[in-house]
Amino acid sequence: MQGWDYRLGINGVKRMQAAYNSALVAQGAFSAYWTDDLRAVGGWPDAIGEDIVLTWTLMDSRGIVQYEPCALGFTAAPERLGHGIDYLVPFLDIGFIFFWIPGVILFLFGYPLLFSWLSMLVIPITLIIYGLLRRWQERHVFRRFDIHPARDIRGFYAYLFAYQALCSSASLRGYVQYLTGAARRWK
Repeated sequence: MQGWDYRLGINGVKRMQAAYNSALVAQGAFSAYWTDDLRAVGGWPDAIGEDIVLTWTLMDSRGIVQYEPCALGFTAAPERLGHGIDYLVPFLDIGFIFFWIPGVILFLFGYPLLFSWLSMLVIPITLIIYGLLRRWQERHVFRRFDIHPARDIRGFYAYLFAYQALCSSASLRGYVQYLTGAARRWK
């Protein structure tokens, strides 16, 4: 699921941000930095959302952060669910867990309190966008470098239908730990 998130989700967002000539977050797993620039801002911060903190610090002191659609990088994604779940934007997580999921469930049982047929348009629109992005990547990036990613259909469908729920749940847990002063554990 995380592999598909890198391949489709993050890449799609970066492509849109590139239209404005700057990436708002250079994800740590797929970023390269000039050593002098990192030294100039005090190095990699020890913080939750360290890649966001570093990107914004670089933008503030050094200018823009670029996105290169044909740059390739590979990372080892965790194979177990308990490892590597990232902290995301709190309001999106709260909305997803407490409004989107209950809204869909209520809608499916005939109670359109939070959700309607019009809301269902999000699903095919998302599938079309990811399909187009996936096709573009395969034709213009992977084919260009003669790379043949594994066809992970189970991971793709898990990414589409379960990944956000898992990430949002883990994030809410992290927010509670942070607000209660629980110690952070970095693995």
